[in-house]
Amino acid sequence: SSSSSSSSSSALGNMETIQIATICASGTAYIWELQVSFQASGKVDSFKIRSPLVKLELYRAMKQHLSFSSKTMDKFKVKFDSDRSLLYWTIQSGTNGKTHLLVWDWDQEAIEKTSRKKSSKNSNAAAKNPVETPLYRPSNIIELPVLEDGHHPLFTNVVAGIVHPSFSNFSVMILVVSDKGDMYIVGGQRKDGHKKDVPMEEGVVYYKFILSSLKKSANSKALGFLRSTDNGKLKISLATVSRSRPDFIILNTNMGLLVMNLMLDEETLVTGSHHISFPFGRGNGLVTVQDSHIYASIIVDDRNGSNQNGKIEHDNRRLVYDSPPPLHKTVEFQSRPVRMPPRILPSPSGNFLCLFWHQENRYEILHVESLIDSLRKSHKDTDESRLSPAVDSGFDVLSFAWVGDEDVFALLCPPELTKNVNNQIIKKKAVLEVVSSPLTGKRVENDEKTANDPEKFKPTVELKMLIGVNADAAVFNSSVAAATAKHLGSINLRGRHPPSFLFGGPVLCVRSVSQDEDTLQKDGMSHFYCLPLKATNNIASSYISIGPAFPYPDYVVWDDDGLLCAIIVERRIAIYKAQAPNFTLCGTAYLGTVHEIDANVQSAKFIFGVLYCTTEKSIQCIFLGDVESDAMICETDTFILATSYATTPPVSQHSIYPTVQQVSLMWPCILGYNQGSLVVSSTNGVHRISLGSPLYRIGILLSAGKIPQALKWIDCVHPSQHDYLANFICRRGYPTLAIKLSGISRQNLVEICQRYEFKEKTDMINQNTSSI
Repeated sequence: SSSSSSSSSSALGNMETIQIATICASGTAYIWELQVSFQASGKVDSFKIRSPLVKLELYRAMKQHLSFSSKTMDKFKVKFDSDRSLLYWTIQSGTNGKTHLLVWDWDQEAIEKTSRKKSSKNSNAAAKNPVETPLYRPSNIIELPVLEDGHHPLFTNVVAGIVHPSFSNFSVMILVVSDKGDMYIVGGQRKDGHKKDVPMEEGVVYYKFILSSLKKSANSKALGFLRSTDNGKLKISLATVSRSRPDFIILNTNMGLLVMNLMLDEETLVTGSHHISFPFGRGNGLVTVQDSHIYASIIVDDRNGSNQNGKIEHDNRRLVYDSPPPLHKTVEFQSRPVRMPPRILPSPSGNFLCLFWHQENRYEILHVESLIDSLRKSHKDTDESRLSPAVDSGFDVLSFAWVGDEDVFALLCPPELTKNVNNQIIKKKAVLEVVSSPLTGKRVENDEKTANDPEKFKPTVELKMLIGVNADAAVFNSSVAAATAKHLGSINLRGRHPPSFLFGGPVLCVRSVSQDEDTLQKDGMSHFYCLPLKATNNIASSYISIGPAFPYPDYVVWDDDGLLCAIIVERRIAIYKAQAPNFTLCGTAYLGTVHEIDANVQSAKFIFGVLYCTTEKSIQCIFLGDVESDAMICETDTFILATSYATTPPVSQHSIYPTVQQVSLMWPCILGYNQGSLVVSSTNGVHRISLGSPLYRIGILLSAGKIPQALKWIDCVHPSQHDYLANFICRRGYPTLAIKLSGISRQNLVEICQRYEFKEKTDMINQNTSSI
């Protein structure tokens, strides 16, 4: 048998309880609880083991599907996902070669309940009878489809439980690699419960990557390796993924190890998140999406006030909206067992939110007040909201962004015309430009003029504005929406590159990128667009380009006041102060940690003057200086709040420098604050990140202009740390607070007074020095 750790440990005094799984060749696994205590040196002090809690029986669950299989010829492997609490058991039949995946939902309460229920029965049996280990049943059985070459996938080339921000937390995604190097992403629905007879479902292919197409996108180093794989020389013997970076696929081939980066919908996953937090009473609510269902719930407050990291609980979960199916897609697409989740983008006004279904190129705009209205009602209240949550929707949209604070939004629409491989013009839209014939005077299509217009082959940026509906009119019809969308036209864009992505904010940022077909090198720029100050209307043709052209960014985010703009290009964060039409550089920062070799920005958000950024595995905050003063240089301080890598303990117990928190998060996105903690959305739920360090609290309160509250935290800092704290406070633009610290050294005090020209304080210090 083999053993593996299968859950996180929980401290019970000096004892730690750890669960392990032992897997036998007969297809039976036992779950044990170990109680271990450690000495101060880290050595094991005592070790206790109990009888098995539950057992997992593979062939008992598969008796209806593998009734003619031979146990001696079957092959299987087991994997546990501690982030999602799922156990995967992959088995390949030695008789017919079919591969199945069994999934156990690792619900700790259900395991303990099953163990107690069976134990009570065994206690009533005769003492001579052996104690039977209770059976814990699976929740899913997925059969992997036959590959295009007609063969069943080998169990060694199957990786269960692939995690990616494009996937739903309510799905089970499986990586399947053929022996020739072609890769497939197969999906199934994650199910709850543990029924006696678990039905089997067939996995559906969501993505397909052919090796020939991978050769074109490979870099120069891997290209030479892939060239040698022609004529069927490459053979895959094992596929796996990195535990620290699940998007890294590692293939064991007959020519060496090949590492690939799983790139799925990267262009459309830049903005938004899978969850959205909104104010609700004195606390916060949460909007989540499960398949086509939109739920609203209330975040449970941390009653202990411990401000610890962990998954956020929420109650009073209500179904508030059902999104219609993507009827513009093919029947095969609509028959998928799990719908890929949308990115949720709230409007600056907070009145609306957009569900951007990136895989469907479709958007929906919902009225927030209508969504959360059911949370204010009791369960017995059957009255529905008078206003329909759905406000506007559309498909064939490449990107979405909110513009300004008047509920205006921009849509990136595909070009009217494209060319296929045979250089033939294909019409993407039904509407063509028409002119009057000079001979007959009749309206005819001017195809030649349209075909020669290069702008017809570029995507367009269209604007719409939401106009609120009179509430009195909605009384007569419960299906009336809270607002209606008005089309404002298309923006006249700058530059020769086609637009590829939209970033919202007080002004609209359009990223324009073109790619060379032979070298795959990208080139492009980004431009900002807004209405002129003296504009008499808000139609799209009135929008003008402001400021300089920037290199095409990976992310653009604005603060709530429209004063600060952060532009992130690769690992460089540049923060600008925007005073149209000028952009003044305030400061720069480095994205991610030194342990991340290829960090990419996942989200960025200004909250009360503090910039928070996330990568695939880390969360950082950037404190700014006095951005409103033109005479002083804005200095920045960057801290890593949390990361999945190993952290270093503080140097001393009085050290004010915050300790980096070690957490297990995949692709986190910033949502906001809740009870002094940072709330982030991740692929496995919503989590709370502690901001309990005094330095964090001081920086956040000073950035928000709350001086009295900051002084209370300043008093908590040990005097031995006042020199560091004084410099930190000065960089925030509050030198008058720094010179009042009791533990500040004389040298540092003199430097601060001279730097900020505090003459009276300097003279007082000099007099005291001369008297001594």
